[in-house]
Amino acid sequence: RYFDGIDDVVVVSHASSLAIASELTVMGWVHAASVGAGYRVILAKRMNALNRHNYYFARLGNKLYFEFTNLVPTDFANTSVSLVLVANEWMHVAVVYNDLLDTVTFYKNGVGEALAQAGSMVASTSGALNVGRNVAASSEWWSNLIGEISTYNRALSFLEVRRNYEMTKWRYQ
Repeated sequence: RYFDGIDDVVVVSHASSLAIASELTVMGWVHAASVGAGYRVILAKRMNALNRHNYYFARLGNKLYFEFTNLVPTDFANTSVSLVLVANEWMHVAVVYNDLLDTVTFYKNGVGEALAQAGSMVASTSGALNVGRNVAASSEWWSNLIGEISTYNRALSFLEVRRNYEMTKWRYQ
């Protein structure tokens, strides 16, 4: 789907299957018009009445970015280190959160980069899931294309993420 960076969004009403607390995978294909400064949201799950996110997957500059509200309540936030995003190119991206292992792992085109000490996520409330925009910030719209975005209420393994990349890349290359 094309996102114009101005007002395009896909809103998914809250469902119990989106109430993630201990494991989460967000995965899909993205095509960024640019990779300049600032946040550009791929997917965000909002906490109900608060101006905060339960979980938030985005592009920050030319890196992948993931944030969630934890039990403190502060936010865990981290950015990929070596996985660089490129403008005007289809990329398969994923983030895998695993509370048991205390890790967040970013993926680009089936290649992973693990970052440790994530902490525990607060179970989501009744807020909607938004693809392509941050409800709380009018400047954080995705600009260009998002394909086959999906969420899982478990931490997919490296092999599962890699398999998804290999099985779907023919549509985007």
